[in-house]
Amino acid sequence: MAGVNFCDHNDYPFEKDGSSFYSNDDYAQVASWGCDHIRLPFNFHSYADYTKDNPADESALEQFDKVLYLCKKNGLNLVFDMHTAPGFHFNAKNNTLFEDREKQLQFIDTWRILAKRYKNEGSIIAFDLLNETIIDRGCKSGSIKWNKLWHEVADAIHEEAPQRKIIVGTNYFNCINKLEDLDIVDDDRIQYNFHSYFPMMFTHQRIDNPKYLTRVEWPFDSMEHAEFFGGPDKISDDLRGHVCIDHIREEFKPVAEFIEKYDKPLYCGEYGVCDYASLESKIRWLKDYREVFSEYGIGHAVWEYTCFTGLVDKKTRKPVSDEMIRIISSK
Repeated sequence: MAGVNFCDHNDYPFEKDGSSFYSNDDYAQVASWGCDHIRLPFNFHSYADYTKDNPADESALEQFDKVLYLCKKNGLNLVFDMHTAPGFHFNAKNNTLFEDREKQLQFIDTWRILAKRYKNEGSIIAFDLLNETIIDRGCKSGSIKWNKLWHEVADAIHEEAPQRKIIVGTNYFNCINKLEDLDIVDDDRIQYNFHSYFPMMFTHQRIDNPKYLTRVEWPFDSMEHAEFFGGPDKISDDLRGHVCIDHIREEFKPVAEFIEKYDKPLYCGEYGVCDYASLESKIRWLKDYREVFSEYGIGHAVWEYTCFTGLVDKKTRKPVSDEMIRIISSK
């Protein structure tokens, strides 16, 4: 699997009036690169209003129909990714989903609505249940809560659409180190998912630490950026020395252990580098990530088409770099 996330400001692919940021030309271009799917972040508030007797918003759901039509027209699969759920957003400070049963039932029902609507669409569609879950600050207790809830959601989906593929991410921002806490089932309809932006001081430079304005290239020597950490003695152990593909492989050890233990494929629903990085460094980092993905047979979707990694110019939609396109589309 090699795919692209489609979103824009506020992480969603549609304007408030329902119009899309993306045309058939965008879907056709992604397909022409050799990619096989689009990951579509969405906000449940746009498609379900639980203050009404019938929460499903038909006119809004028709936007999903248009996306599906364009995917099918261009030979692309579609991953629905719930970025905002009832009582939950990964950047919110007052999430209530995992304590509020009413919100949980709304979460389950939102997926049931989509499962029923697309029950006859076959394997072209997959459901990524919740983006970057964060419960109890990533503690084991949070993963236990998440395991219980995602099973309920999966059961509800499969009642409506028995064949539907479901993607389940880890607790704590889809952290790679939380794979061991997931409840693994012997069911080919369930695929497990993580996100990876390692190391954040490179991929999110000037975002996570806006006061540190020195550009970080890839690969880099962490001692040259000791100020970022607050001094040489505060450099984290996983970023000491010459930070390169070997550090990525070390970061991916939980992936190797998961695959060896369960013999199941993994999917990386997000990875990428922000626009503050130089294009040359982006390409080197993406190439290293692609190499590690290949070593473990990991499907992937880059974040994102027009922003963050920015595969294309937002206005012209022309690729920023043919080399970058070749790398991200490699399966």
